[in-house]
Amino acid sequence: VKPYHFIAVQDTNTNVSRVECGPKRVLLLEHERVLHEERAMVVVPPGQYCVVGNPVMRRGGEIVFDKNGEPTYRQCIKEVRLHQDPFPLWPGETLLEVPQPVRILSPTCAVHLRADHDFLDTDPPGEKVQRNAGDEWLIRGPRTYCPNPNVTVQRMVQGEIIGPHGGLHLRAKRNLVDQQGTSRIAGEEWLVSRPGLYIPEAYEEVIRRVEGIVLSPMRAIQISAKNTFVDVYGVERKAGESYLITNKHSSYHIPNVHEDVVMMIEPVVMASGEYTIVENPMGDDGRLRLGERQLLEGPLVRFPQPGEKFTSKTLGRLLTLADAAEVRASQTFQDGKHRRMPGETYYVYGPRRFIPRLEVDVVRFHRAPICVEALGVAIFWRSLVVLLAV
Repeated sequence: VKPYHFIAVQDTNTNVSRVECGPKRVLLLEHERVLHEERAMVVVPPGQYCVVGNPVMRRGGEIVFDKNGEPTYRQCIKEVRLHQDPFPLWPGETLLEVPQPVRILSPTCAVHLRADHDFLDTDPPGEKVQRNAGDEWLIRGPRTYCPNPNVTVQRMVQGEIIGPHGGLHLRAKRNLVDQQGTSRIAGEEWLVSRPGLYIPEAYEEVIRRVEGIVLSPMRAIQISAKNTFVDVYGVERKAGESYLITNKHSSYHIPNVHEDVVMMIEPVVMASGEYTIVENPMGDDGRLRLGERQLLEGPLVRFPQPGEKFTSKTLGRLLTLADAAEVRASQTFQDGKHRRMPGETYYVYGPRRFIPRLEVDVVRFHRAPICVEALGVAIFWRSLVVLLAV
């Protein structure tokens, strides 16, 4: 038998087998036979491992034999062997995995494991954890991971880098306590937005990456709430509610798992002298005043709230000293010192920028037949009739 090789010899009288390792010359008796041809010993280099099935039982480093001299095998058991001297395989042993490098876990990754049966886990050294069949957990880097015969490697987990304006949308596969110490129930979804490296736990599922939306004075977002919850600004949102997030709330917004981004909103910009009418305006209490109207005058920059309807911008008419607008009140309102009644007609005189109130209808515009700008005097037909009557 050559060096670092071995053969298995069987006693045909007792059916007991033994292993002969080289270098040596083996003299077979007439009741002995060779079970297999000469084979090379298993060599496990440093940094590698192999897996042996049905390994022989050892006590104090020595093989345990039964009363007949046959080695005792641990049936249906896998044994992981690391770097050691070359060794032979006994007739009942099987090389399940040839020598291969151990896994090297970087600081940004982990290995996802599942227990095949109940056992006492001592990895990492110094810790003892009782694992039950079906349990799943992670072993994080940086370190080398040597396979455990009691577990199955599910997958390699690569950590996610969360930027300052991003987050991760996660879902719980079962009841758990997350890395922030918050209890989660199976199926619950939440957002992790703390910048840095995040490695999802064994029972956490990454749904998607979420990127923050930058807000500015000319850009806002309309959000629709999927569930009733309290947002990051401390405001309770009802399911189905639509609302705006502007730069007054934050310079950027990361949509929560309970929020749907409906659209990007641009503001209504009005210059001096322009006006518009808002139907169903938003009240100070945050609710729409359905059926009401609101007059907005420039200069103004305002984001339309969900449910509000803006009419087109209109430039107010410029009335000179010789101009006047005849208007008719459509409802009762207080006009300075005067209380206007429905159907009452009165004039609005220049010089001024005329923007009609919501409570009036414009009948027509008048031009004064007599106007002395130097004296600041203008006489309209209505005043002239009164003057002639006097």
